[in-house]
Amino acid sequence: MYKKQSLWWLYTAVFLGIIALDRISKWLAVTVLGGRQVSLFPGLNFTLMWNRGVSWGLFNRSSYLGLYFLALFIAIVIVFFLVYTIHEYRRGTMILFELLVLAGALSNFFDRIYYGAVVDFIDIYVSTGVWSWHWPTFNVADACIVVGMGGILVKGLLCERTKI
Repeated sequence: MYKKQSLWWLYTAVFLGIIALDRISKWLAVTVLGGRQVSLFPGLNFTLMWNRGVSWGLFNRSSYLGLYFLALFIAIVIVFFLVYTIHEYRRGTMILFELLVLAGALSNFFDRIYYGAVVDFIDIYVSTGVWSWHWPTFNVADACIVVGMGGILVKGLLCERTKI
């Protein structure tokens, strides 16, 4: 527990900062990359990809009806998660991880509405002379969602242990 009034500025800064960083990075990816691949160093490329599905391209739909149903489902999940986050905040629980998830989800949702797909551009890979392995292309919002969900899981496990 903590004094929730003392952290509202931090929560606001984290939430808005993540959205701003993600929006700016995606704008740069769309305007600068185009169809090019930019290699920063071995193991990291920037390559523009359009993801019409969810994580790792699952449920990738080419129809607008599929896009609308997916967007509606994601909007409902975001609203439920927002209600959960508000509840946790009112209980006095630290909600930084929840804000990572919410900011990332909202920024990706904006992509779905504006572009009809999520802008992905970070390509991490391992390559030897014989084989190559690429992690699915992602963006800043995706990274925040993964870190946030991991933090929520760890926080939940630690809280459960202390209650025993």
